[in-house]
Amino acid sequence: MRKIKQFMFLSALCVAAAFTLTGCGNNTAGSTSGNNNTDKNDLSQDVSEAARDTADAAKDVAENIGDATDDLLGSGGFDNYNDAHDYFLETMGAYHSDAEFELRDEDRELNDYQEGSKGYHFYLYDTSKNSSGERFGEFFVDATSGKIYERGDDNVIVEYPTTSNSANARGNNGTNF
Repeated sequence: MRKIKQFMFLSALCVAAAFTLTGCGNNTAGSTSGNNNTDKNDLSQDVSEAARDTADAAKDVAENIGDATDDLLGSGGFDNYNDAHDYFLETMGAYHSDAEFELRDEDRELNDYQEGSKGYHFYLYDTSKNSSGERFGEFFVDATSGKIYERGDDNVIVEYPTTSNSANARGNNGTNF
């Protein structure tokens, strides 16, 4: 997440620098009036003003990119169930592109899933092989960090995905339970 923010900030800075270097305004390069000092001062003021405006714009863009990145990737948690729901399904779909996921027994309220941790609770089923679906797992999306956790065997809760929970370890069939 930090690298994405840095990349977006540097991109915005490059765009701002490009605007500064190309200039903004309708200044002419020469003057036939014989009053070159006035034209140079006006041009200098215009360039300074354009540089200030560009710097302000770059700052605004960087702030907005940071906010958007936090919203997308999470600074990470979720303020509401719908955002956590959508994020969870999109993330699981990206991890397991051959699966067709369905959520059942959804709880729209925050739940304690570990001591001191609250998150949204999901039971995930894979319906790609049959319409009734096979239970894929029981998951929580942390409301503060946005991380996904899975309740495994013996009620042990671990961050998802882990090496033992990868698609290859499951054989992409969700029969781990």
